[in-house]
Amino acid sequence: MPRAKFRSLRRSVLRGKRSRKPKEKPGSSADVPSAKKIRLDESASPVTSKEVLSNKKPSGYHFQDVSILRKALVPCAVCKECLKGNLQLFERPSGCGLGRMLVLQCANNSCRALTELPTSEKIVHGEARFFDINRRSALVMRIIGRGRASLTKFCAVMNMPGPVAKKSFTTHVKAIARVSQQLANGKRTRRMEQALSNLKMLPRQ
Repeated sequence: MPRAKFRSLRRSVLRGKRSRKPKEKPGSSADVPSAKKIRLDESASPVTSKEVLSNKKPSGYHFQDVSILRKALVPCAVCKECLKGNLQLFERPSGCGLGRMLVLQCANNSCRALTELPTSEKIVHGEARFFDINRRSALVMRIIGRGRASLTKFCAVMNMPGPVAKKSFTTHVKAIARVSQQLANGKRTRRMEQALSNLKMLPRQ
């Protein structure tokens, strides 16, 4: 019995000597990364000022917020005429559908040079002149089985300029149908010529 009592006394003494670390509150120094870790993280992050860009030139259509483009051009672009004034970005009110005409104007009062920056290529076919984006938008709507109303709703939700007028949209659709019919007739003619040439090559009985 005395031996058992000695063991229980020794256990209580050992438990009392254990070091109990106080619980650290959130936001204390333990949550703050060390200076060594910070230096490692900074060395691993890419340096944007010395970033090597590829030689691939951008092409095609991209969704671009014009306000972001304006903020990027104003502090860094300089007029090529006077080499003094910064360039300001404006938009002409005479746009057509999704195709718009942006204008870069020199801020120098003694210069005020203008440079047009269309948002889409302008196609000239005979007497017809139209923006490529307007013809493409009509083609896309016909491919997915929709019309001008659906394109108008899409442009409104995306905060984009609306499509061309209903009459112009119908003109684009008719032009697309005419070209599609010509392509189909051309393919049919080539197939007929190929079939006739195959018949001529058959041995006569």
